[in-house]
Amino acid sequence: KSDQSVLNDLNNRHNHLNNTYGNQIIHLGKEDFEKGTYRIRTPGKYQLKEDIIFNPNPENGFMPTEEQTQGADAEYPIRAYQLGFFAAITIECKDVILDLKGWTIRQSEGHNLIQRFYANIELNTAPFIAGQGPSKNGFSNNENADGAAVNCCIYNGTLGLSSHHG
Repeated sequence: KSDQSVLNDLNNRHNHLNNTYGNQIIHLGKEDFEKGTYRIRTPGKYQLKEDIIFNPNPENGFMPTEEQTQGADAEYPIRAYQLGFFAAITIECKDVILDLKGWTIRQSEGHNLIQRFYANIELNTAPFIAGQGPSKNGFSNNENADGAAVNCCIYNGTLGLSSHHG
């Protein structure tokens, strides 16, 4: 496709999402990130309301607590989070608009020193696809592995400090 064709396609998808979810906005602030990754699992429009410095669970070495990783309905499934919080935001479903509203998401300096595999925004449920990564059992929690972040738009902000990628 030509550059203009791709741009037109992206604009059409964004307009469709905005028309569908434009009035239903979920506002994200510092409090949504204090205990770990904000997991977007529902289609919709999300907006930051301030700068985010990702600094989860510093009292627990920046790792998920046992309560957060245990059980069938764990907030942070251990297979995906065994190396710690790998992202400030995960987008785990289709049809998401993430408007950074001119704000910045970045990793704290302390978390940056400890968590060397980190993305400000991860477009999946885990840091690796099923069966991949530096673990014999892999890191994927196998939820939505094929359907995460389809028809997704992230714009209007800055992705700051990250030990791995944006």
